[in-house]
Amino acid sequence: VLMLVRSNIRYRNKLKNEQQDDLFQQMLQTRDKAEIWRLLRRHVREQLAEVLAFTARIYVQMTDGFIHEDLKSLRKAVAATNDEKDLLKKIRRKEILGLRRIDRNVAIEKNTWFHLGSNSSEQMMYCLKRMCEPCKEHVDNNFNPLPESYVKEFLPLRDELTALVLQVQGMIMAGMYEEVGAVMEKGELLKEKFSRLQKLQLTRVQEKDNSLKISLVYLNLLQESQEFVSILRHMLRASRKFQGV
Repeated sequence: VLMLVRSNIRYRNKLKNEQQDDLFQQMLQTRDKAEIWRLLRRHVREQLAEVLAFTARIYVQMTDGFIHEDLKSLRKAVAATNDEKDLLKKIRRKEILGLRRIDRNVAIEKNTWFHLGSNSSEQMMYCLKRMCEPCKEHVDNNFNPLPESYVKEFLPLRDELTALVLQVQGMIMAGMYEEVGAVMEKGELLKEKFSRLQKLQLTRVQEKDNSLKISLVYLNLLQESQEFVSILRHMLRASRKFQGV
């Protein structure tokens, strides 16, 4: 999974700095509303795909950093997430300009789905921050590491979530939404798996022999991972509706 994440992220900065800026300039230069709409759809599609590639990478980096007590990696994950959050606000303002220049009826129809997709991107960043910062603080204070039994039960779900993110990224990038139903079902099943682990962890928190600090940080990681699946499903639905599929 990590190899897939790295391969998906390699082209990200180049796309961001070159293709998307070029698309935005094209949207500003043309007066053809149909052409602006085509360019805007492409811009939004590529942007959502990039957000998912970034999120998959940071999620793996952050959880690996927590498991292996790699403070440097956790600090980089926090800094990268903050930078991405600021960047998303700038990109959103650009895309709103494009939305205002397309046919009015189309803009009204697509407005809700545009904002749902954009909000989902920002919510992903906040979700990452809510996971990463407690993990960083825990490692920074040299508290007890995550028990091996927790690692073994968490990693399969972590990898399943990461694979799901990359699957959705590929669907959005290609504009192929035929498997939306299957992906939605897969996401619901994954949420249930995280829910079962949460209930198990809540029981552990009440046990005297367990470290309360590490138990609570781990519980937060499970809760936010489950929330992340919900956000991912919202983003997929918004993208499909916005693209008109």
